[in-house]
Amino acid sequence: MIENLIVRPVEINDLEDIYELSLSAQSGLSTLPKDKLLIREKIQKSLDSFKQNVTKPKDELYLFAMVDLIIKKVIGVSAILANVGNYDSFYSYEQGESHHKDSKHSRLSHHVLNLSREPFQSSELCTLYLHPQYRHSGAGRFLSLVRFLYMANHSNRFRSSVIAELRGVSNEDGSCPFWDVVMKPFFEMSFSEADKLSQDSNDFIEEYIPKSPIFVDLLPHSVQAIIGQVHPLTAAAEKLLISEGFSKTNYLDVFDAGPKYAAKLEQIKAYNRVKPCELSTISSALGSKNMYIVCSGTNDHFIYGCVQAREQGALNSLSVKETLSMKTLFDYGNIMSYMRLHPKVRRSNQVTVSSINKMTVSHSQSFSNVFSKWHDRVVRDEHYTFYR
Repeated sequence: MIENLIVRPVEINDLEDIYELSLSAQSGLSTLPKDKLLIREKIQKSLDSFKQNVTKPKDELYLFAMVDLIIKKVIGVSAILANVGNYDSFYSYEQGESHHKDSKHSRLSHHVLNLSREPFQSSELCTLYLHPQYRHSGAGRFLSLVRFLYMANHSNRFRSSVIAELRGVSNEDGSCPFWDVVMKPFFEMSFSEADKLSQDSNDFIEEYIPKSPIFVDLLPHSVQAIIGQVHPLTAAAEKLLISEGFSKTNYLDVFDAGPKYAAKLEQIKAYNRVKPCELSTISSALGSKNMYIVCSGTNDHFIYGCVQAREQGALNSLSVKETLSMKTLFDYGNIMSYMRLHPKVRRSNQVTVSSINKMTVSHSQSFSNVFSKWHDRVVRDEHYTFYR
């Protein structure tokens, strides 16, 4: 399936497909509105952003569309905001502690959420959504990671740090436990209504949101348990970000209390896996089963594919399997850059470490001495797995 998929910059003709995609998404994915006018505006903003000659990131939006070449239909989207928080209102809750002394002069602390309007001074990964029929095939990873390949090839368009706001816990009926308990009394609207309103503007948040700290200990246990947790459908995206070097911050979304992750761009593993391609060939049969994301084209006219390939790293050359997506890619020109879909995993030679046999411990030896020697040997001989 994945070898029949390509990712490219969004086009104006994608409007109907993306609108249809938005209707299949649950509430809470605010950057993929269920509104044709708003989607059209996002598409146009993306078209303008890709065409701009950018020397310093401003408020550009880069929207990518995943297309199934068999049915010729957009089946997924992902995006990057070049400079979040600098050109619009930016709200989040920062987790902290409140300390005070009780009557016995001992210090007590309470978990609190403090409203923050500080911009992150970062680029943001957003709008990652894939049609349910294409999940669990590697397509979601492909759709997410192409953004790092684009950022590596156009680093001047982005900030040196990246954040990702992950969707918090909400229910199938469109309700959200955090919103219903904490926010609804102030906003007097449902989670779905607030989510839809925020897609057009965040100005209403300033008017209604409580400015005082929220004491988490006073909230129902069912709400406390979901603060900082992701929606079940977002768990795979969270796992991917962690594996690529992102760390959870102390900041939360003000609507659903979903977590925010952050990383320095140059420390992201996927960003560092991107290589220029000096030579590419097509092969009908390959011994290697490694999957690579490859890019053809230049400027705002480019395309990505994900295909089985064999690399000669020292030469920056790639031999790729002949597929429908690769035939389409070569219509854009030669492969310009590539990256492995998964990081390399290296293991040293495995060793066998003997266990301690209590029958071999002599009466003249203490168990602690024997254990100490055994532990030193385990530490010395232990094999490690690590990413490059």
